[in-house]
Amino acid sequence: MEGKTRNNVDPVHYEAARFAMFYVAFIDGISPALTVIISLTPFILISMRIISYQALILLQYCSL
Repeated sequence: MEGKTRNNVDPVHYEAARFAMFYVAFIDGISPALTVIISLTPFILISMRIISYQALILLQYCSL
């Protein structure tokens, strides 16, 4: 099917659609990883003793 549609579509539009497809796939793939990193950041900071529990609780209340 791709071979048939490529003959009928302008090469610029074909490349733009191909780029958009990879861009959307990248965003869909990276968003769960970013969510996990953001969720685990407080625990990582506490385990490395960069931030205390009290400061963490204060930051969480400020972000609400």
